[in-house]
Amino acid sequence: MTSKHKTFRLFEWKSCRQQGLRLWECPSFLFLFTGGVTVILMLATYFVSQIYASVEITLASIVIVTTFMMVIAFIMDQTMTKVAQARIHLHRTNHELKTAVAKLEHSEKLRRDFTSMVIHDLKSPLKGVQLLGESVKKIHSVVSFKQLAVIGKTIETSAVRMIDLVNNLLMIDKVDAGKFIIVRKTGSVEALLRDQIAIVKPQAREKHITLALMVPKKLPQLAFDRAQTERILGNILSNAIKFTPKKGRVMVHAFVHARGGHVAHEAGDMGVQWFVTAVNRDFHKLPRSVIIGVTDTGPGLKAKDIQQSFDKFHQVHVARDPEHEGTGLGLAVAKAVAEAQGGIVGAQSQVKKGSTFYFTLPF
Repeated sequence: MTSKHKTFRLFEWKSCRQQGLRLWECPSFLFLFTGGVTVILMLATYFVSQIYASVEITLASIVIVTTFMMVIAFIMDQTMTKVAQARIHLHRTNHELKTAVAKLEHSEKLRRDFTSMVIHDLKSPLKGVQLLGESVKKIHSVVSFKQLAVIGKTIETSAVRMIDLVNNLLMIDKVDAGKFIIVRKTGSVEALLRDQIAIVKPQAREKHITLALMVPKKLPQLAFDRAQTERILGNILSNAIKFTPKKGRVMVHAFVHARGGHVAHEAGDMGVQWFVTAVNRDFHKLPRSVIIGVTDTGPGLKAKDIQQSFDKFHQVHVARDPEHEGTGLGLAVAKAVAEAQGGIVGAQSQVKKGSTFYFTLPF
């Protein structure tokens, strides 16, 4: 046997060991062993038959040889089955590894885009303040109260943008680190809704957007974390106003969901107009809760984008135009906070008509 053939056989036996097969389970070894044994047994049978002409001995020899070969065939069949299973497992592992690598590369790309967007979001307001400072330095006359108001408004807007971004980053970091704490106190949900609407009214007024509130006459008080719930509603409201065109409409509504009740019917009884046409399966196991929703008349979302809208980096790759730029952290924060309070968050939409984003507060 040439060195090339020896190397080939050794390689195959090494491959068998790597697949967890013993020597007598290795197809290459069994092939050689079976062939050698077959030749020896056939020769032995022939010579035995020549020496002992007895029919019984000849038949017994044939039966023994046949039985032995059947055992060898069974071992080979089991071995080949193991080899096939090992190859299937190897193929599956390779596929999972490729999928994991692809996801890792995609995640890394999103993180790079996210970092770039955060830098951009911080740079924009800082640049605005810098340019404003340069303009103020060039003023050599008395500044009017109107000019001071414009300067103050610009500085305030820039500061608010940076603070919101930093707060969202800190919140996501706390959630990821498992350090997020919920502090519940009994309070009025309606009061919270009215306060949040008052906060975003100036933002809506700039785009001539109508803000409306719809709540039942007796919305129950419940124990919830007011500060974090304000964060949820604030992020959802800001998003709704951001994506709603000028002279559009944003409606905030709340109603009580009874355990086991049909959400669509409960909303209908309240006269709530929203885009939730299909009931989320999570509603079936939802405890008694107050459901808070925000419906807008924006461009709407495609079905495939709805769930992704709550991902940390989603807005990075769905809204790069200057009007709707941002890191996409707002809804991710809303989802994390809602789930931390034992509720759920979701959305449904109709393209070119609008969207409804909702969350629940169990009690």
